[in-house]
Amino acid sequence: MSQKARDYVPSNDAEFDNWFRNIIEYVAQKTDKDNPEWTHIPREAINALEAAYADWRKYYEPALQPHTPAVTAEKNNARKRGGKAARWENGRGIKGPWSDIHSAVVP
Repeated sequence: MSQKARDYVPSNDAEFDNWFRNIIEYVAQKTDKDNPEWTHIPREAINALEAAYADWRKYYEPALQPHTPAVTAEKNNARKRGGKAARWENGRGIKGPWSDIHSAVVP
């Protein structure tokens, strides 16, 4: 029996940040407003992905300095939200527009 392959999401926070930023930049390049290569992705979906990265950064940056356990918990929750946004899939298994590219984008 084959085991479902797991996608790549870095466990290190700095690597996760770089990985997530790479996805944002890749999607932005492919959906360039003037001459998009990808026209099947609604702008709202791109905005949601960018908002998830902004949310991650909001809680990640304070954790780069000496901080309390509460800051770590907030950062970890933001990371979970960011990872979920990057791997978007609805309850019926229909994947989001970039849920497969995240494993192809390397830091």
